[in-house]
Amino acid sequence: MFRVNGNSYSTSDFIPFLSGRTKVQLSRQVISCIKSNRKCLEESLANGDTIYGVNTGFGALSQVKISENDQKLLQLNLVRSHSAGTGTPFSPEVVRLTMVLKLLDISFGYSGVRLEVAKQLMDFLNHDILPVVPSKGSVGASGDLAQLSHIALALIGEGDVQFEGRVCPSIKAIKKAGLTPLTLHTKEGLTLVNGTQVSTALGVAASCSLNNLLKTADVVGALSVEASLASRKVFRPAIHRLKKHPGQILVSRNIWNLLAKSEIVASHRECGQVQDPYSLRCIPHVHGSSREVISPMIKIIENEINTRRKDSSLITEENFEIFKQKNSYLLKGIYVDQLKIWAGLFPKEQIFTLSTKNLNSEPITALESVFQYLNLPDYKIKNIQRQKQKKYVPMNSQTRKILIEFFKPHNERLFKFIGKKFDWDE
Repeated sequence: MFRVNGNSYSTSDFIPFLSGRTKVQLSRQVISCIKSNRKCLEESLANGDTIYGVNTGFGALSQVKISENDQKLLQLNLVRSHSAGTGTPFSPEVVRLTMVLKLLDISFGYSGVRLEVAKQLMDFLNHDILPVVPSKGSVGASGDLAQLSHIALALIGEGDVQFEGRVCPSIKAIKKAGLTPLTLHTKEGLTLVNGTQVSTALGVAASCSLNNLLKTADVVGALSVEASLASRKVFRPAIHRLKKHPGQILVSRNIWNLLAKSEIVASHRECGQVQDPYSLRCIPHVHGSSREVISPMIKIIENEINTRRKDSSLITEENFEIFKQKNSYLLKGIYVDQLKIWAGLFPKEQIFTLSTKNLNSEPITALESVFQYLNLPDYKIKNIQRQKQKKYVPMNSQTRKILIEFFKPHNERLFKFIGKKFDWDE
């Protein structure tokens, strides 16, 4: 259960939405906040105040007054006119993330929309009704207008959605789920189409994938140490704490913990090897540097997740004031581009999800980690002893086959190394 309670969130909090349907719940505090700010907007309109996009036109028509009878139609026309995206639709994961980010944006209580808007988003998420959102057509950091309009269109029962494994009209999915289409009131179309939730969702998805890649790199590094019969000693955290680089310290601790119960490492502890290859000894330095490059990018994305209000008007309870200010964020776009460039250094097939134990607290052997990822039974190394005449550890046929299949698509050179240097017991 993902609880929307007005707190701050990190990218890792959204991992469940990348895996499938995740139930969402609004806290009482959030519900009260949304209601209170809606009341502020309604009182302002009753007093005859002019509010952009509520009782005025948009853009060059901002000086045109909109009558009370046409204010709901204004919001409906805004959504319909901007639902003009094109290109391949976003994945269900990105759409799911976008919707929960939009719900968070509304939950902070600065938009002035009714509670019904938040509930419709929540109901769509809880039933996993995902709008079909074209990936092209946005104007970028100034607002993901086209994409968000397609989401808003689905909420009112128009456009298409993905539901129960297929694409169908939104109204059909709404009725089947026992819901009703949302009727847009003043300001609600403007709030739904304005914002940076789509680009932020892409940043969140990339951040989660890269975090998995970084953890996987540590696991593969530890496995390489085992495969090369190298020493664990060089990863002792006390050594790396002398450098004061957080990423290096973290990776050294990860590798140290991963190899804590390795019987392969223990089997050649007294082998007399003076020094291991540089590429193995520098795993904490290289992996740690990568973590420190990515860290500030993820921080910017998390700042954007927790930004209060990203459309054209900010409504505060303090003195019941309404401010004309657009809180879009250009810097986020710059950092997401950097994240994309960094991620582009790796083959796409290397960015995969690794389900394993907590690398920071509980020791686990690298081989166990890989086998857990492959959904295989726990691997227990038995009777491993270093042979006097050979420079490798005996390995049974099942283990050798698993390792070769695991590494083949990722590193052809290591595949050849394992194939040539390792043998197995029949």
